[in-house]
Amino acid sequence: MRIILIVCVLVCWTLISVGQEKTGVQKTPPKATVAKQAPDSIDHLVTAVMKKESVPGLTLMVVKNGKMLKATTYGVANLEHKIPTKFSTVYELASISKTITAMSIMQLVEQGKVSLDSSISKYIFGVPSTHSPILVRHLLSHTSGIPQSHFNVSKLYYPSILRYTVKEQLEDLFRQELKFPAGEGYQYSNGGYFLLGQVIANASGLSYENYIRKNILDRALMSHSGFINADSLVLNRAQTYTKRNGKLVRFTLELTQSVDGNSFGGLVSTVGDLLQLNMALLDGKIISMKSLALMMTPEVYKNKKSFDPANPSEIGLGWFVTDVNGKKYIEHAGHTGGVVLNCPVEKFSLVLLSNLAMGYEMIGDKGYDVKKLAMEIAARFVK
Repeated sequence: MRIILIVCVLVCWTLISVGQEKTGVQKTPPKATVAKQAPDSIDHLVTAVMKKESVPGLTLMVVKNGKMLKATTYGVANLEHKIPTKFSTVYELASISKTITAMSIMQLVEQGKVSLDSSISKYIFGVPSTHSPILVRHLLSHTSGIPQSHFNVSKLYYPSILRYTVKEQLEDLFRQELKFPAGEGYQYSNGGYFLLGQVIANASGLSYENYIRKNILDRALMSHSGFINADSLVLNRAQTYTKRNGKLVRFTLELTQSVDGNSFGGLVSTVGDLLQLNMALLDGKIISMKSLALMMTPEVYKNKKSFDPANPSEIGLGWFVTDVNGKKYIEHAGHTGGVVLNCPVEKFSLVLLSNLAMGYEMIGDKGYDVKKLAMEIAARFVK
């Protein structure tokens, strides 16, 4: 009942937005629906951060126990055309996509098609002996020793018609030395999640994209979500920006979307779609509650550092785990300025998507760590 209510509310907002976009005329629903509310403390907080950090646009939704606590859009989706953000605005998810990959792996674990503690060589052909000790669990928790990026940079920026194939990516990944033996350290790794996409494809018999569409997007009624490459035409898509030398400039991950099997950052979505997915997750409709509990359990590895109160997040399976005031949150942010934050015990879910990306940090690009803002908002709703 909870997810049906949320879907109905989201559909109403979407229909109003789409109606305005198609006709260019503001349709006037009943007064109670459009009554303008005075900005509250959350609005003041968000707009102050946006001004200070030069965030062009942002969309926010918060739900607790099936009740929509906050649903607001701020700023613009496109600076050049002065297009305001809407609930139908589609954002690049970047690494938030990893949570969807991780949920898919857990589905296959439940079906007996994948084992968390099996070597990746069971599911991927051609794994060298140096990499065969890597378990599926290690990939999910970034404890495999695989470097952060598995790319040959010259191939990464191919025109999309010249695909950077799965075969080529596997070859380039397996040429790289591991940072440490599997299970002995932590290294955030896009390459590890690329391999998880191949585990999903080989264990399910479907392509990664088709598996995700059938078992995640369709199941959670995510009709405004999908995959992108440099050729994609996406209705209502936000232009992403970053700050370079103090000025906003265009930025997009689609320049790197010549890659096949992008299971580490290739999805686009809306706040409404992601909210539906995460509420379905918390209700046990995507994976079992037992599987969710496994994902929320911090991983133990050989050289794990002692708990740091100043940086309390630990890595679980596909999610970062944070304890706040005795309540456990799972969260994941994306390079393009988004974050998803859930508190399962409170049936609380927050989705915040913006269009200010971290950019190319190696040359000094700057974004804003939206997780800080999300945690501050969450603290006002979950005591």
